Amino acid sequence: MDLVLELKNNASKLLLAVMESRGDGENAERILYNMNPKQLVDVACQAFHQKSIQYCHELQEVISPKEVGHNIYILCHQLAQHNKELASMQKPSDSGDAKTNQALQFYANHTAQIEVMTGRFVISIARLGYIPVRVYFGWLAGMRADRAT
Repeated sequence: MDLVLELKNNASKLLLAVMESRGDGENAERILYNMNPKQLVDVACQAFHQKSIQYCHELQEVISPKEVGHNIYILCHQLAQHNKELASMQKPSDSGDAKTNQALQFYANHTAQIEVMTGRFVISIARLGYIPVRVYFGWLAGMRADRAT
């Protein structure tokens, strides 16, 4: 079981990196061609409700199923810009399963987006999970103050 979780963790991080590296829809189309949107949302929600936390001996880190599910949720959020069906599946609904709605609500509440602007260009867009956003705002404010002097 721990190898499957580790594989999901690595795969979700790799796909997120690929999606972040290029802004066009070509990679999104390739990913969605090979993965069913409902399957992606289901895997993220199942990971949310998985109780065990695994320790990866090779990387010497703890892998949380909730974190893996959140990575998959963020991937879904990126892909949803190119797929309306996936965009609608990511929103909790009254007619949906209670466990699925709970997971989707948790992931939505724990996801933030930061855009770093220089002049008139956006140089980076990052989706963050489980990271206190105020830490980054403090860092950005400090960076801006350093530039002004």
